[in-house]
Amino acid sequence: MPNKSSALSALIALFSSTTMLNAEDLLLGFELGGTLEQAHAHASSNGWTLRPIHDDLKRIWLIVGVDADLYVCENRVLAVRREFEGGVDEFAQLVQQVQIEKGLPDTNVITFRSGVRRISNVDARFEADNGTETIVQLSSIDGDVGVSTNTWLATACVDQNE
Repeated sequence: MPNKSSALSALIALFSSTTMLNAEDLLLGFELGGTLEQAHAHASSNGWTLRPIHDDLKRIWLIVGVDADLYVCENRVLAVRREFEGGVDEFAQLVQQVQIEKGLPDTNVITFRSGVRRISNVDARFEADNGTETIVQLSSIDGDVGVSTNTWLATACVDQNE
């Protein structure tokens, strides 16, 4: 049986891991509802740059320098999506950490085929009183596993021509 000292060391290592993020860390410091100009300034202050994913898709902005992107509508940041290295263990850690702050999630498990590819997702969805929602997702496309998060303002994007 391990002694208390080694158990405490293992626990400290677990909670000091870079994968242990709180719900605010999922936003990378971007302000939901903030302007695109504020987002550019924040990105620049962190050594990142923002660029649209494509000239015809002006709502999705890549955050160059980190595995993340922003969803922008009417010049306002409505969502921050992040991708993480890892699999089931990292997914479980993220869900557990967000659950501590936001309570129990609604979960959804789905598997289907898209052409010849098999896609499976496990979603843990958290709602908050302040009008934001967060999904922590474990996905597998033909066995290639990924973990992502998406935090957004629960507001509609009115301008469909943007």
